[in-house]
Amino acid sequence: MAAKYKMIIVDDEYLVRRGIRETIDWSALDVEIVAECENGKQAIAAVERFQPDLIISDVRMPVMDGLTVLKKLRAGGNKVNLTALSSFTAAIAISSTCARQWSTAFPAMY
Repeated sequence: MAAKYKMIIVDDEYLVRRGIRETIDWSALDVEIVAECENGKQAIAAVERFQPDLIISDVRMPVMDGLTVLKKLRAGGNKVNLTALSSFTAAIAISSTCARQWSTAFPAMY
């Protein structure tokens, strides 16, 4: 049986993506990880391809950052749930620019 929810993980650091993927039993939560992306540009393409229910994304990344991803998705009418993972300074950027549009924001502890 297919998972109820589709999720994309977006972070420029492989070990962070791996940690998100492997530390939680996503299948027990009925979540399928449909894509892992290294930057926001890849994430936008993955959203178009997979139509996920959830995105867990870093905020600060090369090529296209998480804030730009969020703005582009919202401008296009996409209401996917976004959860931000980032450093304290990036969390300040989230709160000062578009916090109401993120579903959740968690500071990363690394």
